[in-house]
Amino acid sequence: MVGDFDVVEVKRAVGDLFAGWRSPAKFERVKTGFQTLPSVNETIETPDKANATFAAGMRLNLSDKDPDYAAMVFGNYLLGGGFLNSRLATRIRVKDGLSYSVSSNVGAKSIEQDGQFQMVAIAAPQNVAKVEAAFKEEIDRLLKDGFTQQEVDAGRTGWTQSQQVGRSDDRALAQLLGVRDFDNRTMSWDDELQNRVMSLTPDDIRAALRKHLDVTKMSVIKAGDFKKAATAQ
Repeated sequence: MVGDFDVVEVKRAVGDLFAGWRSPAKFERVKTGFQTLPSVNETIETPDKANATFAAGMRLNLSDKDPDYAAMVFGNYLLGGGFLNSRLATRIRVKDGLSYSVSSNVGAKSIEQDGQFQMVAIAAPQNVAKVEAAFKEEIDRLLKDGFTQQEVDAGRTGWTQSQQVGRSDDRALAQLLGVRDFDNRTMSWDDELQNRVMSLTPDDIRAALRKHLDVTKMSVIKAGDFKKAATAQ
């Protein structure tokens, strides 16, 4: 629980409600493990939809205990997690004016090598092909040249502030505490992750991204009313 409450009263209520309760089922965490899946590039027609969705992603041989995890998390923040100042948003939304929203994320489990990278953008159906081309160009450029020191320094400030804002929300903090407890961790884990992010160099980030991301292995899904868009043109 997070918020303004009487600890003694809450503990008493929890004791009254759950005293002696035991789950009738044996608990066991389900593991799936990393799998190399064939990439696909599919188009799905969704008639009469004003907007179209572009999504790309791939499985990652990564856990949140991996030495590369901090670099992948922060590298993704610079790529597509930092709202309007991220690489993808700057290119696809601000510069090219193709997408109403664009973002990416990286996730990984604590108990096994099972992670994922995902990118999503919403655009007019006639612009989705350009969004796909721009996305692939930015990934290729990133893996070749990496981020500048200026981008890394500015991004560290933004990423740190986003973490603080997240922990200031009672509901988000309660969920986070639940996740940490599920993984048998305390909030010191978040402190350690932040320290790792603070020590990253541009070369560290590029090396991790080059190790785990490959645009040729990413699956791409596009959904929209492309037939109507083609007719309108």
